Amino acid sequence: MKHTSLLVFIVALSLACSSNNTTDGGSTIEIQKLTLIELNGDSNYFSNLEIINWNENESAIVGIDKRQNELLFFDLDGELLNEIQVPSSGQPFGLRRIADIHYINKDSILIYDSILMKVLLQNMKSEVVDSWSLTSFWKEASRGANVGIVDAYSENGELMVELLAFENEYSISSEDYYSNTRLFHHINLTKQKVTSYMGYPAESPYREQLFYSANFPYVVKADSSYVLSFPFDKNLYLYSKDLNTYSYLENSPAGFPRATGQPFGSSQTKDGALYTRKLNGFGLNMKSAVAVEGVGEAVIRVYREALGEGSEVDSNSVSELPVTFNLELFAIGGGEIRKVAHQNAINELALGNFIGQDKKGAFYFLEHNEEVEDRRIYKVRLSIK
Repeated sequence: MKHTSLLVFIVALSLACSSNNTTDGGSTIEIQKLTLIELNGDSNYFSNLEIINWNENESAIVGIDKRQNELLFFDLDGELLNEIQVPSSGQPFGLRRIADIHYINKDSILIYDSILMKVLLQNMKSEVVDSWSLTSFWKEASRGANVGIVDAYSENGELMVELLAFENEYSISSEDYYSNTRLFHHINLTKQKVTSYMGYPAESPYREQLFYSANFPYVVKADSSYVLSFPFDKNLYLYSKDLNTYSYLENSPAGFPRATGQPFGSSQTKDGALYTRKLNGFGLNMKSAVAVEGVGEAVIRVYREALGEGSEVDSNSVSELPVTFNLELFAIGGGEIRKVAHQNAINELALGNFIGQDKKGAFYFLEHNEEVEDRRIYKVRLSIK
């Protein structure tokens, strides 16, 4: 299989692909709730909540208030530790919309605006240390929501960022876009150089049909690999650390059939986009790898089941989405990805999406409770049965 990467400078990659579907994930996951955490701050408009581990002994809950352009840091009991103000439109270094943030260390935070295609480096005092306009040196960069930062780090004194972003060389409704565009970009901010990798895999339903409302990727960086997934794709893809090869898992989770979209080149409508979301299973955001006793390095995916099939699905835009969330656990290692366990209907435990693991091994999930407006987080223990 040959994939061509479109870059600021062109790099040709020969990607070998293999399938691994040897494990059916027949084990189940036992979930023990430990604590329900309430976030005690002035704001309750959080997005991108996640657990970050500053060092071996210190963790925090971090969220974004996109209305105020603020980052909020809480301890694991929900007490507010710090607020960082991010410049808004009209201010020096101002951002229009925070797409994602990444914590290089306790006093270096990278902030990404996917609309303006700008990156800021700020410290914990809300001071802008540096800034970059990506379009000034990356002509293929395309503005768009629902993309983010995979990793950021210093290497030989140069600041590197691994970024999810769209490219602008093809119409996003065209088949050529899904055959040729690259989604993962390794950017040397110091030298202003970009190398692009990782397109839509040939095995993905995104190569067959158009999915306007959820064509963005999720990428988790593990110790020796990257895990790629998409909202409407039940399969997962494991890329080697050098991004030259990948294997994929032909997955068959409950309530998550192979996705149905619309023809390439067709136009998006509000009801059409919502109908597609109802008709298909929907994988939620995946951000971080975890360590699970008896499994090793792994990733967790929470997905929403499809509402039904064809005529069973109401296309009315005001009708509700289904609320059944299932959890899958995948082991990653040895160049393959294996499904090892699952737990259906975690919403019945009032659990929503997984947001991270602390240094002591506890797992954290958003609360799923339609009767509660405040964002709350469950700390839980997971074990395999």
